[in-house]
Amino acid sequence: MSSSATSLIIPRPTVVSGSGIAAATLPAAGRHPVPDVRSSMTGVLINPPGGGAAVTCHVFTPEGSEPNRVTTILMVTGGQGGGHRSPVDAIVERMIAPGSTVQVIYADRMPTCTFNRGLLDHLRYTSSNNRMLAKLANRWRQHVSARAEFRAAADQTTAILHEFPGLSYVFTNHRFLGDVLSKTLPANLPLAIGLADPGKVHQGWFNPRLKQPGNADKLLATNSLTKQHAIKHGVPSESIEIAGYPIRLAFQQVARMYSKSDIRKELQIPEDKTRILMMTAGNARNPGAFVSQMEGLMTHEEASSLYVIALTGNNQDMQTRIEEFDKRLKENNANGPRIKAVPTQDANGMAMYMWAANIMAIQPGGGSIGECIAMNVRPIVWGEKSGIEHSNRRFLTLKDLGTVAFGSLQRIGISSPRKFREAVYTADVTDDQGPYAPSHSNALPVEGAAERIAQFLQGQAERHSGRRPAGSAEPIQPTPRDIPMNLA
Repeated sequence: MSSSATSLIIPRPTVVSGSGIAAATLPAAGRHPVPDVRSSMTGVLINPPGGGAAVTCHVFTPEGSEPNRVTTILMVTGGQGGGHRSPVDAIVERMIAPGSTVQVIYADRMPTCTFNRGLLDHLRYTSSNNRMLAKLANRWRQHVSARAEFRAAADQTTAILHEFPGLSYVFTNHRFLGDVLSKTLPANLPLAIGLADPGKVHQGWFNPRLKQPGNADKLLATNSLTKQHAIKHGVPSESIEIAGYPIRLAFQQVARMYSKSDIRKELQIPEDKTRILMMTAGNARNPGAFVSQMEGLMTHEEASSLYVIALTGNNQDMQTRIEEFDKRLKENNANGPRIKAVPTQDANGMAMYMWAANIMAIQPGGGSIGECIAMNVRPIVWGEKSGIEHSNRRFLTLKDLGTVAFGSLQRIGISSPRKFREAVYTADVTDDQGPYAPSHSNALPVEGAAERIAQFLQGQAERHSGRRPAGSAEPIQPTPRDIPMNLA
């Protein structure tokens, strides 16, 4: 390591963070929760040479290998939420598995654009027939451009390149960071960009470097729809691979190894009520909207049958409001509906709560949709917080993959509490779901996606590092579920 970096050993946890379940108490003897990928990697703190915020990279080097003689892949994503980190975690889990031959550098909390463009995104996505509104939205974007975040991310990228000069390949699944990397990386260092959503994505994903024909950069599309959208915006077809959506190992393990009743017992969730898991981002624009939806549910005449698990992210205001509301419910009816407010979860905790629930109520981020498909759960969309979620909601409707609780104001992203209540109280609450339903996976392939992407990145990296003959890195192999979609 150079003098600009400090090594930090990250200890392996013995208890799953957030879930409160020790590994030894899980139902199946000898089966443990999947450890966080960072627990088996070394933390390296890197200070940009010109000053500014330091960046932490998690480093995995194959046992017995020499760091200077191993193929090295840099994985980059943003630190503002779990929606982008989750799929990269899934890929890294496969890349650092026993027998791995690549060194992985994982920068999982890079600076990103934090300006909430909710209304502007809605203008961008819903005003395609109104050029004036679209121009105004794009002009306003220019005035609020995240120049400081861009400079910080570029400086940190430069510091990483200086610290690890032998990089063979770079991957990101963040639009903003894809733009930063495309302008910061050397031309001879290939970049792969993985799309993070299943619907029509923002055209900012398709940067000029990616559109250059004949280069080694790749776009990993989630499905046929996003591939066609990329081609429409100028990305060469030969530069695009349909990769699916990578899902963390915990979702495979929990759904395939443990019964719902065992998980509910461990999480102290009652069996005699309908369990609904409500998810929202910790940076939701309006915590009151989330609480209002919940209050509407609990004032229904059939509310006594509900048990709501509310995932509040890191929003302490939302957590407090929900706990106060639950206290009032208990005072009014000791045997009535209940709410369990739960803060941010790791992969194991998230998978367990999803597997314990009968109903999923989500905002349609790419990660939430992919995880619902992995668990074979039909979600109810209760709200959205950005333009890309507006596009994802339309995708769910088009492919009949979810119930959308929106009324006459759906074009501007305002959901309907009445329709949400109707969707919850008429939902199928049987426990016969199993992981990876073929009917769901046709539209967004999840099974094997993380493995395919990990193998693809490793093959590309080895070829470009000179450790594998040219042409030997095969394209991502499609599965029977990667079938062409109706793009109408």
